[in-house]
Amino acid sequence: LEEIAKTPYLDALYIGPSDLSIGMSNGALQHSLDREEPEVIEAIQRIVAVAHDNGIRAALHCGTPEYAARGVEWGFDMVTVGADSALLAQGAANLTKTFRGLIS
Repeated sequence: LEEIAKTPYLDALYIGPSDLSIGMSNGALQHSLDREEPEVIEAIQRIVAVAHDNGIRAALHCGTPEYAARGVEWGFDMVTVGADSALLAQGAANLTKTFRGLIS
């Protein structure tokens, strides 16, 4: 981690908690965006600290606004407030519901 953070011209470290947890557990943990395992939270907090110690930004991929708010509390410079596929599905569902209401 420290060597990665020292890479010349690197602007940020961007964490995908699901990928991080799968890698940390050698695949034992299933895919899930907003991880709650203490060891994953500790790793996430360590990554943001190492990024800042090396003068670069830290970003966190989140599945919910609530987890994104926690990321801000942990010191992240950028967080997502939802996953792209979930946002697309939610938008499509809202449009379909509106459309069906208009034609019924």
